[in-house]
Amino acid sequence: MPLPTLFWDNYYQELAINPDYLELLCEIATFRKNPAVALYGSNVIFKKIIEELCDSFDEFDTETYRRVMAQIIDFCRKLPLAGQFDRKLSNFGMISAAALLERSRRLYTQRPRRFEGVHAKKVIILSRVTIGADIAITSIVVRKLMEVCADAEFIIIGNAKLNELFGANRRIKIANLAYSKKEILIDKLMKWIDVLDIIEKESRGCKKEDIIVIDPDSRLSQLGILPCIEDNYYWNSRRILPSNGSPSFTADTNRWINCMIEDDTILEPTVWLKPQYKTEANERVGYLRQSGASKVIVVNFGVGGDTDKQVDVHFEQKVLSHILSIGNVAVLLDKGVSKEEASRADHLANQLGGRELPPIQNAVV
Repeated sequence: MPLPTLFWDNYYQELAINPDYLELLCEIATFRKNPAVALYGSNVIFKKIIEELCDSFDEFDTETYRRVMAQIIDFCRKLPLAGQFDRKLSNFGMISAAALLERSRRLYTQRPRRFEGVHAKKVIILSRVTIGADIAITSIVVRKLMEVCADAEFIIIGNAKLNELFGANRRIKIANLAYSKKEILIDKLMKWIDVLDIIEKESRGCKKEDIIVIDPDSRLSQLGILPCIEDNYYWNSRRILPSNGSPSFTADTNRWINCMIEDDTILEPTVWLKPQYKTEANERVGYLRQSGASKVIVVNFGVGGDTDKQVDVHFEQKVLSHILSIGNVAVLLDKGVSKEEASRADHLANQLGGRELPPIQNAVV
């Protein structure tokens, strides 16, 4: 029986995790002599266990996630190559899995702290890693705190592609740190050291009260399990705050920040696009309208490289065919982030008589 099945069978039957199963998975996920084996084990841990627990939003599953991740971290810190990782955890007083659990539970149960960084010089925010979440969550955090911290510079730690989303806002700097689903377990955990290095670099020459760190339940900290500074602002997005309307990440982010800054305004997600991107978009849409399109619809079937989320190609073709049947409609089909997704998009376009748009004459490369 596959290890993930054993893990879940034991979990549902005993309402407990079997540490032996989890340790064996950790051994597989850190088997550096065979990268393919290590990647397989890492994918099992994150895709089959971690994401399953986090996506449920159940109180018991959230507690189980903390226990699972604490054991994983405790296993990895003892590896020969993880000496720096272990020392930095110890510097925060995190000397055991129990210490990690106690801190995580405390963060989870506490109400949003009152914000005390009005005069901060720098506000450092951990990216949510995925583009959609950074738009829905991170952009709101930035907008809210920019109104409160009038003189602060905002540093977002995350993928360089965030420059495409937020690059036109001069108060925002992107500290490039890639977090890939294709990395093995230990390499993903080591990203935390890079986060600490960036925070330390940005803090040079500043007083303690000049630096504010915001962790909106980021994968870079493994959802708050790993500490970033002694006293950062953390939001557990799996603990839904009281609401009168239907819950959403955007609504919950507004409520969390409003509790911190004692505000009641509700903001929508935002992007700050550089002028060249707007120019390119206008030129594309203008070309399509001149060609007879009354509507321009953008379709993205991308799954971020996670083929488990992919639907059947015939279904995608039916969706596109239905949109095109409306009449005078132009469809812009996004090619995704990988060669496989680009090839799939090309196949769909060819099946439906599509073609690539001509290059933009004044495009900025």
